[in-house]
Amino acid sequence: MPREFEIKTYADIKNELEQEITIQQSNFAENKPKLSDFSTGSIIGVITRSIAQVISSKWLYLKELSDSFYISTASGDVLKNRLQDFGFEVNTGSPASGTVQVIKPSTSSFSGIVTAGETLFVGNRQFQITTSSQPFTPNGTAETYGIIVAAIKNGEIDNLAVGQELRPTNPNYAELTFKVGTGVSGNNTTGVGLSGGTDDETDADARIRFASYIQNLGKGTLSIIQQEVNSISGVRRCKIYDNSRIVNNAIDGPETSNNQRAYPGYIVVQVMPTDTTSGLTELLKSKIRSAVENVKAAGVAYTIHSVPTLTVDLEVTIKTNLSDPSTDWTTYTGSLLTIIENHFNALDLKESLYTSILESKLITSSPDKAPGGISVKVKDLDGVQIDANGKVTPQQSGDGGVLALRAVTFVASSL
Repeated sequence: MPREFEIKTYADIKNELEQEITIQQSNFAENKPKLSDFSTGSIIGVITRSIAQVISSKWLYLKELSDSFYISTASGDVLKNRLQDFGFEVNTGSPASGTVQVIKPSTSSFSGIVTAGETLFVGNRQFQITTSSQPFTPNGTAETYGIIVAAIKNGEIDNLAVGQELRPTNPNYAELTFKVGTGVSGNNTTGVGLSGGTDDETDADARIRFASYIQNLGKGTLSIIQQEVNSISGVRRCKIYDNSRIVNNAIDGPETSNNQRAYPGYIVVQVMPTDTTSGLTELLKSKIRSAVENVKAAGVAYTIHSVPTLTVDLEVTIKTNLSDPSTDWTTYTGSLLTIIENHFNALDLKESLYTSILESKLITSSPDKAPGGISVKVKDLDGVQIDANGKVTPQQSGDGGVLALRAVTFVASSL
C-alpha cells in the first residue's frame, strides 16, 4: 500500500498563498502599503488564483503518478504495465463464438453469399461473421446455411443461447434471419449456442492473484526444497525429482476420477543419510518432512525415499619423497582426503566413479608433493562393477544407488 497521499486542492493552495502573503507583509515597514484585497478581480487575487491553478494541476499529476506506482492503486493499462515489471500477466478474456444459421424464406429474392467480415448485433453487442455462407439461389426456395461468428469483445455476456436472433447491419440481408444454433429443426434452431466468452480479469482480481503469486514466489522450487533438506543435520545429500502423476486413493489434490487425484507438482525427495548404517530413521524423516512443508507451495504432494548407498574402500598410492609417518605426510594426505570426499559427495544416483578423473584431481592439487604420480584402486567391489579402465558403477538393479566412500588407505611409495 502507498503512503498516505493527501492531495492539495485548488482552494487549499489559494488559501495558503493568501495566508503566506499576509504573514510576509507583517515584516514590511509601518509606512509600506499592505495587500488585503484578495477578492475575484483584484490584482493580487488574480495572481494568487492563477498560481493556485497551476500548482493544483501539478498536485493532480503527482497523485496520478503515485497511484500508478503502487499495485494497490494502479488501474487499467497502468496496472497491467506495472504487473509486467514483475513478470506477471493479467488474464485476458476471450470472445464468444459459434455457429449461426442464416435462414432465407421462400418469399425472399436474396441471392449470393453472406460475406465474412460483416457484422451482426444483439442489443448493443456486436459480432463479426468469420466464415462466409454458401451461395443462396434466387429461385424462391427456402434455404438455410450455417456461418461462424465471433463477438467483437471479450466477455461472458456474449455467450448466447440457442435460438437467440441477431440482426445484420448490412441492409442487403434484411430479408434473412440469423439465429444462433448448429442446426435447424422445423422453424427452430438446434444444437449449441455461442460459447467460450470470458471476461477480462478485473483489477481487483488481478491484485488478489498477484498477492498470492508474490507469497509463493520461490516456494516449492526444486532447488529451494533441496537446499532446505540439505541443511538438516544427518542428511549427507539430497536430490529432488519432479514426478507429477495421478495418485490413487489420495485424500487431497484436484479430483480427476473416482479415487484418483492429480498432483501437478508431485515430487520425490531422495536422501542419502550421513549415517549409512542407521539409514533413513523415523526421526530424520520427521525433520525432512518439516523442512519440505516449510518451503513447498500449497497443494504439492511428496514422498521421501532413502537413496541406496553402496560403499567402497579406496587404496591411494602416492609416489613421493614424503615419509610415512611424518607431519608433512599427515597434512598432505588430509588435504587429499577432503578432495576425495567432496568428489564422492558430488556423485549422482547411478553415476559412475572414474578413478582416472579422481587421480587427476589429486595430482593437480599439489604436484610437487607427488612428483611420481598418484594411483587410485577400489578395494571393495561388493555391489559395484568395475571395468578395465577403472570405471566403477553401482549395479543397475532397482533404483541403482549412489557410491559412498567408506574408508581410504594412503600408501607412500618411493620414487
